[in-house]
Amino acid sequence: MVMLLASLAASQCAAPGMFGTLMKVTPVASGLHSPYSEARAVVVRSQRLWDSLAEELSLTLEARQELATLQGPLHGMDWGSEMLVLASGGLRSSGGFEVSWIRVTTSPNSESWRLTARLTTPGPGETVTMAMTTPWAVYRMRELPGDPSFFLETRTRD
Repeated sequence: MVMLLASLAASQCAAPGMFGTLMKVTPVASGLHSPYSEARAVVVRSQRLWDSLAEELSLTLEARQELATLQGPLHGMDWGSEMLVLASGGLRSSGGFEVSWIRVTTSPNSESWRLTARLTTPGPGETVTMAMTTPWAVYRMRELPGDPSFFLETRTRD
């Protein structure tokens, strides 16, 4: 199942953080099955790479077209100055896991950057699907050089 996140507000990022400056990111989509069994960040800098990744994420052509509509989070995507980042939560033993809340900070000279995502885990006694999942989320942001340092913070659902 893929959740389109066009209606969610972009993360607010303008204040300085421990690593440097926080950046604005916009949620695009999330789901339960990524091709990555380990927690990681994947930077997407071209339409061709996005199309390939979207297929691996099992996004239907209809879902990809919806993301690019006038109301979609990919409308007007400028691959020359923007990029997408996938945050993968890695292989999990059941359903009920979710990747969200992404924070991007740059070093003072903007030569390096850090991506922090939140992995929400099922709460005590919560009913979950008994199947392996690999939760993921994709975010849109301005272009940054290189690849990020990636951190996955864990929070248990109440």
